[in-house]
Amino acid sequence: MARRYDRSPMASPPPAARSPRPASVRAPGRPRRGLLALLVIYAVALAFSHLVTGPGDPALDAPLPAGLKSIQLPAFDDNGPVPDTARRLVYAEWTPDKPVDPSQPVVVLVHGSPGSQESFGALGPQLAAMGHRVIAMDLPGFGRSSRRAPSYSIRAHAHAVIALMERLDIERAHLVGFSLGGGVILYTHEVAPERSATLTFLASIGTQENEGSGSYHWEHTKYGAMHALTAWLPEAVPHFGLLPPHDKRLPWSRNFWDTDQRPLREMMRMLDVPVLVLHGINDPLVAPWAAREHAELIPTASLVMTRHSHFLPFLQPRETATWLDDFFDRHARPGVAPAREFMDLAPVDPVLDGWFGAGVTDRAFTFVRTIPWWGVLLILALLALSFDRATAAGGALLAAPIVIDFVMLIAALALSVILRVLIMALIARVTGRATATASTHDWARRLREHPVRTGFACAWRDDLRARCGTGIGQGVGRGAPLHASFVISLAIGSLLWGAATWLGATMVSAPIADAPHYPLGAWSVLLAFLAAYLIGTRFDRLFTTIGRRRAWVVVSRVWRHEFWPSRVAYAPLALYIAWLSLRHRNPLVFTCVNPGIANGGGAVGESKGAILGAMRLGEHELPVRPVPAGPPPTERARTCVDLIRHDAALRGYPVILKPDAGFKGHAVKLVRTEDQFEPYFRSMRSDAILQRFHPGPGEAGIFWVRNPNASEGEPAGRIFSVTLKSFTEIVGDG
Repeated sequence: MARRYDRSPMASPPPAARSPRPASVRAPGRPRRGLLALLVIYAVALAFSHLVTGPGDPALDAPLPAGLKSIQLPAFDDNGPVPDTARRLVYAEWTPDKPVDPSQPVVVLVHGSPGSQESFGALGPQLAAMGHRVIAMDLPGFGRSSRRAPSYSIRAHAHAVIALMERLDIERAHLVGFSLGGGVILYTHEVAPERSATLTFLASIGTQENEGSGSYHWEHTKYGAMHALTAWLPEAVPHFGLLPPHDKRLPWSRNFWDTDQRPLREMMRMLDVPVLVLHGINDPLVAPWAAREHAELIPTASLVMTRHSHFLPFLQPRETATWLDDFFDRHARPGVAPAREFMDLAPVDPVLDGWFGAGVTDRAFTFVRTIPWWGVLLILALLALSFDRATAAGGALLAAPIVIDFVMLIAALALSVILRVLIMALIARVTGRATATASTHDWARRLREHPVRTGFACAWRDDLRARCGTGIGQGVGRGAPLHASFVISLAIGSLLWGAATWLGATMVSAPIADAPHYPLGAWSVLLAFLAAYLIGTRFDRLFTTIGRRRAWVVVSRVWRHEFWPSRVAYAPLALYIAWLSLRHRNPLVFTCVNPGIANGGGAVGESKGAILGAMRLGEHELPVRPVPAGPPPTERARTCVDLIRHDAALRGYPVILKPDAGFKGHAVKLVRTEDQFEPYFRSMRSDAILQRFHPGPGEAGIFWVRNPNASEGEPAGRIFSVTLKSFTEIVGDG
């Protein structure tokens, strides 16, 4: 016979009642042979992978392609050339067809990170066709220049730019810095200001305050993690040459790690040469508002804000060259006063100003950027502690225009998971009782036998976090070990979950919001938030088996109408009732449907006892006895006990106890003993009915419809539908 399987904590037998596990036959501490074999296979594959890929970049030993030149220069650190060193530095040169005035400054293009002189493969020829001599170099460590360098900072790269200009007899140059190259040309002017005719910040970085979180320490922690993941972690993975060699991966991550942007603000403020800030409104890497602040900070700067993205040299080389050519021609001769111009070729209406008034958007963004990084992290983590999906959706919208750092959002989401587990563990430890449906012994076993799997499960499944924390709090209190592997897997799993949640929210919300354009104004933000909240923040479910199954269940309900919410079925009925109300000019016309039932024909609060009493079904009726509200619970319980003892129609226990006015099974109770009445009436204080229990085998709901226009001799109504009800049972061994 089928029996119900009770999964509550009380159903778990004590440890002594469980079947003993078979004793292990292997010696303690001796690794399993299967695991040892896997480690050996992995080590052999890793060694073979390193043997195949080799120690360096084979491109450095290949002959230089046509158009590239190389010279020998010393290595450079932040203080200048390093004695007794020699490195190859590769550069490209484009010259116009007609002779160039040797007194005219040369254009020197400095790439970003990662990058090389190939970043200017389209822009360089465009500038040469306009009459400029153009030089673009592979900075030390990049492209085909020598890889190993004492420092990859933008200051060390500035010394390399100056050394190249000296070797090529370039006295003055129009320095153009793309992305991180903007910091290189700024340091170049700081070290050798006499060599700068103009500076152009092309989709360039700037002050530390406008970089990501704005904090030097947070950003360098982020860059340190990026350096470990991109430069060193692949060395422990057998990739067999599918990834770039180590010498090619290391420089660009070290470029950020070695760079200090904190001095750039004062250097910008002190500039006295003509400066052009050329930026794109759709730049996803350097915020457009950062370019505006840089232009306002530099006293000699002009700003041109285009409608493009970060990759102006690649995607818009001709338009970029046109702007640069005009700027270079204006300042070809020394002594021309800088023009202080601000040209916005892609104006964007403020997002929230249409709803809340002029200036609200700018003030809101400015306020968020004034909060220190630790404040942003704490605020986001506390919000995510209670509203993780809403925080992820809103944070994705703020991270798109780089108002907040997306890594900060990921860290905050991860921190909220860890805090939730710790808080629940602390509550369980202090109170000594469960605050969630968790089995102490079961969680102690999980932590002991599967700490890594348990840590990842708690990070990825929101339904397990509270139970995990409660189980930890009780289990540790009873001597269950808390392995370091569990803590590490929980932390790593939380970061991965935060990254997946941010990525899903961004993928869904970005096309709708289309930051920074917001085609529908504030409605774009609202629709993008709803889409990210309802869909994007469920993206992490696809990474687990149970999550994929739940996602499939949700999707499959679209074509399974029996699982649709009741409001979907009632919506057409509500519209029909509204139409009848207008037609008959009475908003309560629907109460005429069941004139024999009180309270508006059963619209709300109808009495089950009164309806059953009016039906007069005779022997087919299950007897109902009223239990009015008012008396204390003990007296109402005594009334029920007396009814069962003296009313033969109820036929003793069990009986059904339920509210006289209720719906959807609310407060329906199967009572088997008399001591169950009083607890029931403590929580259910309205009118109740006591009904004889019918054991089945089934239950049906009959929908009878009255015919108000029935003629004499015709039935007063008809059975419209019959709903057979079957109740789910789980068969198990307990």
